[in-house]
Amino acid sequence: MDNKVNPRSTWVLIALGLLTIVIIVGGIFFAKRIREAMHWAAEHPTLTSRPKKISPAMQRRNQQAKEIVNDVVTATAVDPKTSLPVNPKTTFFPQEKQIYLVVLLNTFPKGTNISYVRLLGNRYLDSQLTQANDTSKKAVNFVWKTTKGTVRIEGTYTVRVFVNGAFAKEVSYIISK
Repeated sequence: MDNKVNPRSTWVLIALGLLTIVIIVGGIFFAKRIREAMHWAAEHPTLTSRPKKISPAMQRRNQQAKEIVNDVVTATAVDPKTSLPVNPKTTFFPQEKQIYLVVLLNTFPKGTNISYVRLLGNRYLDSQLTQANDTSKKAVNFVWKTTKGTVRIEGTYTVRVFVNGAFAKEVSYIISK
């Protein structure tokens, strides 16, 4: 009996082993990304789906959110005492050091959650949440800063503002030379 191993079959076994490893690692990687996307979509349902019928409770929440938010603007600076915008504008240079999102508020109860989701085109960039506890303030602001030596990507950015998880307002701004 001949115990000689065919060299071709050895290479086939090695290739199949490597292919199996690539499939397993790729499956783990993509499964993690899919789970992250599904989790994000569950947290931001108004961005990923447009239900045909909105429940009366959700309509009330959305209406209350719109009543709390007076306006949403972008600016290059805010007054440190009032948090109100100093120089509101909608077009910024790519090298702008900081851009503020200023959410101008009507009356609101203490502990109101104000959040945003920022998109570049249809691509999710970031989100943040803060709790408004000082009911005497008429604005809440968020700031996006660049690090030294970086510039912003040119394009149209959309920011959706939420109050206690309910959609309130949307604003767009442009980064252009």
